[in-house]
Amino acid sequence: LFDNQLSGQVNDSVLNLPALKVLFLSSNILSGKLPVPSPTSLNSKLIGLYMSDNQFDGEIPLSFCNLRALQALFLDENSLSGNLPGCLGMLKQLAQLHVFKNGLTGFIPYELSVLTDLQELGVEGNELWGKVPDGLCRSVDDNEIDFWSDCGGDNPEVD
Repeated sequence: LFDNQLSGQVNDSVLNLPALKVLFLSSNILSGKLPVPSPTSLNSKLIGLYMSDNQFDGEIPLSFCNLRALQALFLDENSLSGNLPGCLGMLKQLAQLHVFKNGLTGFIPYELSVLTDLQELGVEGNELWGKVPDGLCRSVDDNEIDFWSDCGGDNPEVD
């Protein structure tokens, strides 16, 4: 469903389809809040959620943290606001997290630095600030992840 000029809002129930493994809705004109997975999504088979380059707004739902099989979460190039949820650090299989070019605020959560499978973290183009968690910059220094922000110097910060 990538790049099909789809518009309107995405119903929450789409994330609760029991056999859904990948949802690719990027590059459309979808709007409103992101769909919210139900609490029963804890055993979800969803491994990829691609919702980049749309017109979604509001906060990243905390219930995304229940999508334990998730390996790729692409929410970049929307109009999302609020904090980047620290509970995303519970998604132990998460390898790609793209949230760049939104309106996210606050710190990069320390909890993300414990994601041992994380290979890409895109956070630039937001209103994030403060010190980058040490574990993330060590991973960048060891070429374990691509981090699209600043890990340079003795005290790396997000501007």
